[in-house]
Amino acid sequence: VKTQNVVRMASGEIKGIDLDGAAIEDKGTFGTKISSAFLPPECVGLDNDLNAYIKCAENKDERKTIKAQRTIDIWQFGTLLYRAMAGKDLFQADDHDNLANS
Repeated sequence: VKTQNVVRMASGEIKGIDLDGAAIEDKGTFGTKISSAFLPPECVGLDNDLNAYIKCAENKDERKTIKAQRTIDIWQFGTLLYRAMAGKDLFQADDHDNLANS
């Protein structure tokens, strides 16, 4: 979930959209569609050479994947609340909502 997945309808109602990357908790693998600026820390790993990678469904190595879980949703919801309260994203992001260099 990211800011572009939340819209206000003409009635004032808030709705979530474009949730086609959603997975069932503990059954699906997280990360068929990801935006790195909204990822919780547990979704990032380091390999033996200390290179960062994202634990997601696209990785062929099962050790580099993570099951869908509530904590991911809670973190991402927190990033939305932060933006609503602070008026800016928690981390600097590019146009595709991936982490950007500062």
